[in-house]
Amino acid sequence: MANKTIYDLIIVGAGPAGISAAIYAARKKIKFLLLGETTGGLIAKISLIENYPGFWGISGKDLIDKFYSHLKVLGIMTRNEQVDKIAREKNIFSVQTAQETYSSKTVLYAAGAQPKLLNIPGEARFAKKGISYCAICDAPLFEGQDIAIVGGGNAGMETALQVLPYAKKIYILESTARVTADQLLVEKVSNHKQIILLPGAKIQKVGGSDFVEEILFEQSGRQQKLSVQGILINVGYESHVLPVDQLVALNNKREIIVDKWQKTNQLGFFAAGACTDSPYKQIITAAGDGCRAALSAFDYLSDIEPSK
Repeated sequence: MANKTIYDLIIVGAGPAGISAAIYAARKKIKFLLLGETTGGLIAKISLIENYPGFWGISGKDLIDKFYSHLKVLGIMTRNEQVDKIAREKNIFSVQTAQETYSSKTVLYAAGAQPKLLNIPGEARFAKKGISYCAICDAPLFEGQDIAIVGGGNAGMETALQVLPYAKKIYILESTARVTADQLLVEKVSNHKQIILLPGAKIQKVGGSDFVEEILFEQSGRQQKLSVQGILINVGYESHVLPVDQLVALNNKREIIVDKWQKTNQLGFFAAGACTDSPYKQIITAAGDGCRAALSAFDYLSDIEPSK
């Protein structure tokens, strides 16, 4: 069903970038629509956030609830609809969901990212049978078990600390010879004897019968095996760009290329947050991107319609 309203701006994504953009769009009195499959995005799954100014030691859910309460104060409602495709005809964008097709003069895309897969033998087979991509969701399932965490960056270290109250022994497998996480996190992890760091571990296969039983890897040229009952994978994220991959320019990581104003190569189309080629995927940078993108959209609208 086509919605006949033509919006000034449609914001796709209700995470930190999309919510920040909505707040600034409301302040500029832009006629806009906020679409988000889920409110909060991946931030809602983070157990502890210690680096967002003003909120020391807050859970992702509590922080996004505060973001969302700001929207409610401003009377902003989120339509929980998944965007399937965005196209442009002349000067108007069409944003298609399963429920409706919306029209807008500009679009701000902030749909975030999803966890990367290892694409190794056994990964698909044991998904939800010992393999998890979300520690906060599944940590209690590993009570008293030996587990492997794949990825030794900040996400891997934080995951180890999240599952520490549950797991019996935790192996952190990092593909590079040098652990890349922040030193503060490395020190925290090193204080726990049940956590074992394995740098230079190249994951090759996951094995088992009905559930995960082992993980095979290569380290220093030697084939090795760990007996584990669970595997948490933290090797980064892939930008959710399928609805726009034929519309805007992407880099080789399939991230949307933006300039310092969050503009894409498509006139009137802006992007913000984890789906862009911004080098730092942080809550605070996503929020800043959303603010900048909304203001850039306002400037664009003012240029094409000076009364704005």
